[in-house]
Amino acid sequence: MTSVGSTFDTTGLDKTTPLQRKLSYIELTMQDSGTLVDKEEKRELRQKLGYCLECEGLPVKLYMRKQSVLNPFRMKREPLSVTGECADGVCFACYPQRDPSLSPEWRRHRFAIKSPSFRR
Repeated sequence: MTSVGSTFDTTGLDKTTPLQRKLSYIELTMQDSGTLVDKEEKRELRQKLGYCLECEGLPVKLYMRKQSVLNPFRMKREPLSVTGECADGVCFACYPQRDPSLSPEWRRHRFAIKSPSFRR
């Protein structure tokens, strides 16, 4: 007789990393000292690690940090391109109008609604 827990494989269900949950603006994060991490500290950490600064929930990784060949103390940021998430360091969750998979009609409609010349 098999148990219920062994019939389901949950390894692929949660694609978020503990680091992404820690960097979320929505979730509360505690430091080792017991104090809460405020939004500004999370923003600085996101910028340092190469995550999107504007995502409210789970942030999207936009940049990969690489060490310089000539100076090992200098870090270089390379923009990532992940299908459906980001391209050249631009987050599609925050900027859906930059997603190339969307139709041109949808983009025009989106820009027409937000443009100030439309509201006369």
